[in-house]
Amino acid sequence: MMRIVLLAGCFLAAAIPAARADQAKIDEAIRRGAEFLKRAAFVPVGGNQAQYDGSHGLGTAALVGLALLEADVPPTDPAIVAITNVVRDAAYSESKTYQVSLAILYLDRFNKDSRDSTDEPLIQVLGCRLLAGQNSVGGWTYATFAEVTPADALRLRKVSKPTGGGKLHPEADRIYQAVRRGARFGGSGGGDDNSNTQFGIIALWVAQRHGVPCEPAFRLIENRFMRSQSPSDHGWSYTSTGGGSSPAMTCAGLLGMAVGKANAEAKLAGKKNSPDGEAKPENDDPFYQPPAKGTPKPEDGGSSGEEEKLDPMKEEKKIVTFRDACIERGLKALGLILAGQQRAINDNAGMGGVGDLYFLWSMERVAVAFGLETIGDVDWHKWGCDRILPAQQGDGSWTGSNGANISTAFAILFLKKSNLVSDLTRQIDGKVKDPGGGELRGSRGGPGAIAIAPRAIDPTRPQVSQSPTGPGLNKVSGPTEADKIADRMAVKQTDAEWMTKLRIAKESKGGQWTAGIVLAIPRLDSKRAVLAREGLADRLTRMNAETLRKMLIDRDPELRRAACLACAMKDDKTMILDLVNRVTDIDDAVVRAARAGLKSYSNGRDFGPASGSNDDRKRQAYDDWKSWYQTAGP
Repeated sequence: MMRIVLLAGCFLAAAIPAARADQAKIDEAIRRGAEFLKRAAFVPVGGNQAQYDGSHGLGTAALVGLALLEADVPPTDPAIVAITNVVRDAAYSESKTYQVSLAILYLDRFNKDSRDSTDEPLIQVLGCRLLAGQNSVGGWTYATFAEVTPADALRLRKVSKPTGGGKLHPEADRIYQAVRRGARFGGSGGGDDNSNTQFGIIALWVAQRHGVPCEPAFRLIENRFMRSQSPSDHGWSYTSTGGGSSPAMTCAGLLGMAVGKANAEAKLAGKKNSPDGEAKPENDDPFYQPPAKGTPKPEDGGSSGEEEKLDPMKEEKKIVTFRDACIERGLKALGLILAGQQRAINDNAGMGGVGDLYFLWSMERVAVAFGLETIGDVDWHKWGCDRILPAQQGDGSWTGSNGANISTAFAILFLKKSNLVSDLTRQIDGKVKDPGGGELRGSRGGPGAIAIAPRAIDPTRPQVSQSPTGPGLNKVSGPTEADKIADRMAVKQTDAEWMTKLRIAKESKGGQWTAGIVLAIPRLDSKRAVLAREGLADRLTRMNAETLRKMLIDRDPELRRAACLACAMKDDKTMILDLVNRVTDIDDAVVRAARAGLKSYSNGRDFGPASGSNDDRKRQAYDDWKSWYQTAGP
């Protein structure tokens, strides 16, 4: 009998050969583990039905099924047939994030082997339920959708036939159109966690293969993890509002960043509108002026030729984005965990050991998604195999905090190097390198670190009424005013219509307009994003010094960057030291804006740092600017 335990994570499937680990021992461990799961998953009771603990729905059935398929158990095996029946039967009425996500992942993986397309409408409906559950800060909590009535579930079973051509089934499209109009079960943020969220991340990536439009959701996911990375150890915590980071949640953050990077790379590869057919790196700095031929670029600080030669980033002509910086720092933090230099790991029970196979599986997902053989110069797969293989029990199972069935499934997925998002990996393979080992310093913001305060939740947000024929959206929460402003700016419209909305947002009174522009920027194309950033900076020039100081340490890099530019545009000399503090910001765009503002205050003096500088060079620039202020500043 299969015991369902609520789990926390996401999935992946397609194998990479093991490196420097005994493959024969790994294969035998996988075989024994699969035999244990087959015995646990399939108990014939009046027919081919899987028995399981129904207190947590279909979650474990789907997880165990995934592990068995990855262990090369054929889809015709009685255990797989039984699991498929359970998942299909329960998924029509499922509304919980973990279970909806797991059902998507299992059905996608099952259909890959069975070449059965009858599950396409169900996958689409589940994917759109996940979209409805994402909140305005890109996260999920335990429930992703309103409870589905038995009548609705029965109706879905009767009408769900594949539409073909990647088109959304009408039942899925009903939910999707409600989401487009602003209906969100997840509301305006708050109460979510990164464990549920990483399930949603991977399941949405898989759902888009089946025609579910997910690109705006991916941008919210990336923004969530860019905002919430710890400024001290560069890991991630259980929630998006800060707190102590953990090994498994650091992996969740890196997985979110992988989806963001793959989404950006896919968009970049599809651009064909530049004169030479290649996508141009976006320049979004209002202080930037195209340089004369052969002269240093102002956005790189107009530094001397000597500095250019000394800057390895310049020699490689590498544009370091905030996204890349977050990924590099997160991987280095994870590498230090593996090297035992950060967050002690208890191999027997505690976080990160064989008692926490969830972490090992989370790490495997990150490594295969980025296509990495090492993390922090550590062979991550051998590191895990050395812990997992000796811990296998005589019956083929593994035990741990999640119970034998869940732990055994985690162990198999790790040993197999499973990758359910191989299409994601193809987008970013070779574009992210292991940053290696070594000391990881916290990013400094001068005297004060970046604040990671939660966004305010609107307790008066409206409710979307239920349509008599709709798919059960009576409990879907509406967006905040800032969300509505962002939605209006992000929808498809003419340039004239969009410019009118930007002007209104720039000139209207109220903090919701500032927040609306910030939320809209990641959802805009490159041209409109540049104009929105300029408009945001212009809007902030009306703020007083106290308000700008709060914005300079906001968790959102777009707002910090715009506040830096506004400080310079206001020509308020009382803000100079605040700008000096920002030259050590973790976001390179914020550093560039702070540097440009300081140059305007110093009549062209320039102490850096150059674009893409490491922490040491940022600290040197901070010391030099502060010294200038104390000796020659206003």
